[in-house]
Amino acid sequence: MPPPPDRPVARLRTPADLAAVVPHLLGFPPERSLVVCCLSGHPARLGLVLRVDLPAEEDVPDVVEHVAGTVLRSGAQGALVLVHDARGEREELPHAGLQEALGAALEERGVAVVRSLLVGEGRTWSYDCADACCPPEGVEVPAAVGDAETAVAARRALDGQALLPSRAALEQSLLPGPGQSAAAPALGPALAAAVLELGGTSRADAARLVTGLVRAACRARADGAAGLTAGTAGLLLVASRDRVVRDALLPLALEPEEPAALVAVLVELVQWAGVRPEQGLPGPAPADLAGACALLAACAHVLGQGPLAGIALERGLAAVPDHALAALLDALLRRAVGPERVRRLLAGVSDELEERFRDGGGRWAEDPWQGRDRVGGQPSAGSHRPRAEPAPPAEPGPSGAASVPGRRRGSRPGPGRRT
Repeated sequence: MPPPPDRPVARLRTPADLAAVVPHLLGFPPERSLVVCCLSGHPARLGLVLRVDLPAEEDVPDVVEHVAGTVLRSGAQGALVLVHDARGEREELPHAGLQEALGAALEERGVAVVRSLLVGEGRTWSYDCADACCPPEGVEVPAAVGDAETAVAARRALDGQALLPSRAALEQSLLPGPGQSAAAPALGPALAAAVLELGGTSRADAARLVTGLVRAACRARADGAAGLTAGTAGLLLVASRDRVVRDALLPLALEPEEPAALVAVLVELVQWAGVRPEQGLPGPAPADLAGACALLAACAHVLGQGPLAGIALERGLAAVPDHALAALLDALLRRAVGPERVRRLLAGVSDELEERFRDGGGRWAEDPWQGRDRVGGQPSAGSHRPRAEPAPPAEPGPSGAASVPGRRRGSRPGPGRRT
């Protein structure tokens, strides 16, 4: 499917283009990471992007199996494999065994490995090419690569996504900020007041209340107003303790005029849910944090912010390992279910809730656990399996060749914490 006409398109022509663009695709520069960019179509387009921490030697078979399976399930016909790590003074390229095992696993599944590169210290080295184009000293990654990098950066800017310095910085963005920590004493009374306000309310009325609050917060955020107050955050967190009311917030991802504002509001909600008041004072429950993280993950994934979705799910499942919605979303992302399929799922949720709310939907009720006891399955925390992340599309260059650097037909790759 071609990209929307108003969206910038990245045309990638060389390995240097790819290496320079990957941080923009992920939202941060990868460190000690295995990154796989999935390709499909003719000419080739970038699709899902996978990132995993470089595994210990004993974990290589498990990681290779999961990465190769995820790439295949994404529908990819080809893949670009990038190993991000410093080469240092080593004569041989590091992680050659990982690269070779992954290349073999992909090609066994019918996925062609277009190019395998080591990326580090501002240079790239090829695992599978010894021609003049890939000298032993490597090729410098330019500070800027023209239209390819500019197009991807522009797309992120349109979506309100900043390029962060590291994955740790993205994780840090979900922690309470100074303002929320200072207002922590107000959150406990706000939570208690919300329980009293919602008690006896129908689910339909509670759903209308919270969706109205989120829409208003999005409009305020788009206009540059201040963020969520303790009172609003407390009401949203408590209302979401009812699974049906919580699920009514999911379809908001299908309608935002300002997607960046919706993601920003849900990030704030996660930050408030992580506030820990002083000892003895009431505060959010672990399920409040897990539920807020699940809402953020669903909306972020639908809106093309896969890395943020993955990190939100890690935080949510750390709070409640068996949280039903977080575990379901985690399973979908690990199986490379893309944003469009999740959009269809959320549209189905919207239709189901509309039918359910016609008679009020029953009374709002707290469900403090929200675990998987009613769903079944095992918690996924701690798995090595990667999550898939959507990347901007790429188009062929002026020559009509594929939009990514190719490898000679028949050549084989040489030796060589998920997001």
